Amino acid sequence: MPNFTPRRILLIVGFLFLCTLLAVLLYVMFFKRRPAPVTPATSGTPTSSSGLPTAGTGQPTVVPSTGQGALPITQNDQTENQLATRTLVSEPTRFSTTDANGGGIVFYQSTTGIFSHADASGNLQKLSDAKFPSIQNVTWAPDRSQAVLEFPDGANVLYNFQTKKQVTLPQHWQDFSFSNNGSELAFKSMGLDVNNRWLGVANPDGSGATAVEPLGNNANNVMVTWSPSGQIVGLQHVPSGADQQDIFFVGLHGENFRSLTVPGIGFIPKWTPDGQQLLYSVTSARSDYRPELWVTNASGEQIGTGRRSLDIRTWANKCTFASTSELYCAVPESLPDGAGLTPAIAAATPDVIYKIDITTGQKTLVGLPDSSVTARSLSVSKDGSQLFVEDNQTGNIITVAL
Repeated sequence: MPNFTPRRILLIVGFLFLCTLLAVLLYVMFFKRRPAPVTPATSGTPTSSSGLPTAGTGQPTVVPSTGQGALPITQNDQTENQLATRTLVSEPTRFSTTDANGGGIVFYQSTTGIFSHADASGNLQKLSDAKFPSIQNVTWAPDRSQAVLEFPDGANVLYNFQTKKQVTLPQHWQDFSFSNNGSELAFKSMGLDVNNRWLGVANPDGSGATAVEPLGNNANNVMVTWSPSGQIVGLQHVPSGADQQDIFFVGLHGENFRSLTVPGIGFIPKWTPDGQQLLYSVTSARSDYRPELWVTNASGEQIGTGRRSLDIRTWANKCTFASTSELYCAVPESLPDGAGLTPAIAAATPDVIYKIDITTGQKTLVGLPDSSVTARSLSVSKDGSQLFVEDNQTGNIITVAL
């Protein structure tokens, strides 16, 4: 007969308890059937997996400002908001923009070195027989009658497409911007001595040059951009903290304008057509270093007031104004962290088209082009019926029906 002492009894009971507990745990983890997820009854507006309303049939989705950045594109959006595209120019182009009438587009043909014009039907015509190989940058006059051409060796030429004549500009001038009526030209004059570096203005042919503001060692922090109002010829960006910059407005006549604080780095500006406001993109830790669009008042005593986020993640140079208050933007379908610091990451990412009212902040998803398009530049026709897109992958000019 076994001798069951109290100690031995406790050990046996404990062992049985542990075995039972282990068996229960194994059953729960591996054998117990999970209940099916509960699907709530639906009523009212259907939603996508993101919780946002899906697009209504045949209508663009109007999205109020949410403060959460660019919105995801749902499957319904992609199928119901397809935008018809057409290849207007089927060869590599650069520096495209709408013509003086707003119905066609002018551009530089990279392979031939010739400047051409295409109307809305795709009919091509040379602007000139002159060839300019390997152009590095083009600054168009507002009426498209002439342009400043910059070359890799530092040479600068003003070419008039009406008279077919050219003027050589000083080689130490760079970063040009025309006044709103095209009668003057702003530029950086980069002397070898830092004390001889200036932001200046001149007649388009280079005559009558006048210094506006000394640049010194700060030339890389100054953007030459003549405001449509004519008051401002440059913007200087100065770091003022982590992910923050102060923007100083350089007046044509030495005016002491207010400054603007922007919440990020990688500042890219674009004036509204009347020069009263400034659209810009910056990137910061707030957005995981993706670009974000902002708008602010930018004229006289109103500079820096009314700053607000548009809750769209793209770059300002992928946007174009249709009026003083409405613009179209090419917005990448997705952006990885850090894209605002290295835009080349998104060089092949397809874009969707948004229409934005900068007065109300309302955003409308116009749609997804029916062929993959990554906008290098964007222009809108004067009648608002189509966008001209310079595709980053092919250099082709694509029209997108609105």
